Amino acid sequence: MINISKDIRDNFEKCLAHESISERVRPFYRKWLRYYLDFCHKYQHDLSDRTSLNLFMEKLAAKHQPGNLIRQASHAVSIFYKHCQADQIKGKDHTRKHPCLLFNPKALKYHL
Repeated sequence: MINISKDIRDNFEKCLAHESISERVRPFYRKWLRYYLDFCHKYQHDLSDRTSLNLFMEKLAAKHQPGNLIRQASHAVSIFYKHCQADQIKGKDHTRKHPCLLFNPKALKYHL
């Protein structure tokens, strides 16, 4: 399972606040982001290819997750992508600073 760095967690938290996500549901949004990043790593999906979100939703449906949770997961990951540029996800450009989130793939830590 992926352990997201403190910097990414803190920045994602800013994204959630920016999007007016209730404090009550933020733990679930953080969980969905972690699950999504783990899914992409496990199945070798490129994070810069946002179509992997559809594959993640299909996986959740195959695991019989209720529709409301699938929509919540989709929203969480969509917020992540809304505040990430594809080239930042690939790690090519860290000079453009977004107020909510800069994503550095090297900041992900994997538990082996």
